[in-house]
Amino acid sequence: MRPDPRRAVTAQVLRALAASTPWVEDEVRGLDHVVSPGDVVVDVGAALGVYTCVLSRLVGPTGVVLSVEPLPGLYTPYDGWLRLRSAPNVRRYALALGAEPHTAAVSVPMRRGRPVTGRAFVTTGAGGLGSNAEFAEQVEHEVPVTTLDELARRTRLDRIDFVKADVEGGELAFLRGAEATVGEFRPSVLLEVEDRHLERYGHTAGDVVAWFGERDYALSAWSQGAWRPVSGVREGVRNYLFFPSGRQVSSRGSS
Repeated sequence: MRPDPRRAVTAQVLRALAASTPWVEDEVRGLDHVVSPGDVVVDVGAALGVYTCVLSRLVGPTGVVLSVEPLPGLYTPYDGWLRLRSAPNVRRYALALGAEPHTAAVSVPMRRGRPVTGRAFVTTGAGGLGSNAEFAEQVEHEVPVTTLDELARRTRLDRIDFVKADVEGGELAFLRGAEATVGEFRPSVLLEVEDRHLERYGHTAGDVVAWFGERDYALSAWSQGAWRPVSGVREGVRNYLFFPSGRQVSSRGSS
């Protein structure tokens, strides 16, 4: 399988944009510190596919990316143009991941008639709109939900090395459905963790940190071009890398 040079250029451009614009998360630049060729990785809440594209490039032809996005239809106009989630080593799944398999509604806020896809959330277990109350209009879409454990079983994976998940406050539900995967494979996990989103489910950022602490995971945040250890969630930082205690995470600088 020959690598597509266009995708390599796209991945490089995305990493450059992460360093210079607010449109691509800065943590994209740190993926090569924790992901290696041949790895099996999962992108949960893949959206347009920024992380999927970079991960696909990093794992290479011997690796696999499971790209999970419950509402791929909302990205169809852009997907046909950018094709960030299209590569031989990418498997796409139109699913949400939660605590148990079921069918759920995903609430998508609207602004000026357009979906704000980055703020969509699964309504199961939510006590209202929470942080999305700022939007005057919401549209609900019915989607299938499964667990990471079930997805790993169904796809017969014998390893998972890295997981990125952006689930807008549903972190604890996602993690409960990933108990066996985390216990068996001990992947590094990059999560968005914000109290404002967790509150609608009755959880806090501290609950997420405690879940990982009980499983002997440490955490770090991307700062000044490196993953740096932190003791907990900090003001102004949304994304955190959780990894098994004792595992070396590269702290080398990144351009």
